[in-house]
Amino acid sequence: MNGKKLLGILGGMGPEATVYFFKKIVEFTEAERDQEHIPIMIYNYPQIPDRVCAYVGCGESPLRELINGVKKLQSAGADIIAIPCNSAHLWLKEIQENTNLEILNMIELTVSSIKQASKVGLLATTLTVNSGLYETPLRKKGIEVLLPDNQEFVMEQIRLIKRGQVIEAKKNLLKIVDNFIDDGASHILAGCTEIPLALNNNKLQIPLIDPMDALATECIIRLGGRLKKDLNKRLEI
Repeated sequence: MNGKKLLGILGGMGPEATVYFFKKIVEFTEAERDQEHIPIMIYNYPQIPDRVCAYVGCGESPLRELINGVKKLQSAGADIIAIPCNSAHLWLKEIQENTNLEILNMIELTVSSIKQASKVGLLATTLTVNSGLYETPLRKKGIEVLLPDNQEFVMEQIRLIKRGQVIEAKKNLLKIVDNFIDDGASHILAGCTEIPLALNNNKLQIPLIDPMDALATECIIRLGGRLKKDLNKRLEI
């Protein structure tokens, strides 16, 4: 490792989102050769129990597997942990209590990165919406949060994305985005890591806040990498 710190990524929630996050880190890094990228170890474990089902009481808690995943990364030599899954952060306190490694908080990083938004339309899982995972800190910051009229319809689109039916989900999500814009939203917050897989490459009328941007940026900084020179301007929110 030549003295460099190792980033451990606890992934699989879902696998496509994990790949997307890893690509973001590579894309955001200023590097002219392989050796200038940060060392990363990914534990992609899709068998972690469904977070939404656990929250509503129809499935087992993911906590044990989340802790096991972090411990595997710790045993393998990771120095810092990143979890590119919004809903998993509901158990972050309990996970952190079971490791002496720092686990980066994607929710806090995202909220602190928002400088210009006044009214945000939140697209997220039912767990993230009902728990106030984003809504509570955003409101404390003076940012109004808009929620979809039909949260189950949003969940249907997240399931479509997980099944690989991204085009159909994108079409439906854009309808919700249009409703948010009609209600005065200044930004859209992708509070589920599947959402950017459908909306990220689409030119929206208002900016999309992708929490994985803030997490990827923090990972690069903390692991001693260099951010691309124009990154702050590109991610300005």
